[in-house]
Amino acid sequence: MPPEEYATDGAAVAPAVLGDEGAELFIPCARAAPHDQEVQLELRHTTENALALVTYTSLERLVEGCGDQQPWISVPSAEVQQLAEQAGAQVILQDVPLPDDQRQDSPE
Repeated sequence: MPPEEYATDGAAVAPAVLGDEGAELFIPCARAAPHDQEVQLELRHTTENALALVTYTSLERLVEGCGDQQPWISVPSAEVQQLAEQAGAQVILQDVPLPDDQRQDSPE
């Protein structure tokens, strides 16, 4: 979904990298070039210093938690554990808001 598109309520939505809104979970990732075959998932450190894969149950929750410019992929929930292991995550978190300094919001 290009960044200039909007949700039905008029709110801006985060740009998609791979996947679609029909998938079950949304995962923040690094911005990818149009012809990239792989994306880099964004892992976060918890307060206990564990490496976490953060997932969101809806695009709206991803925007609330990460900002409206956060690139994302969508995947079936059954694939999340395998993705976390491949990425080196120690824990999986869900619907967690990121600290302000890690958000990717549109300039005001």
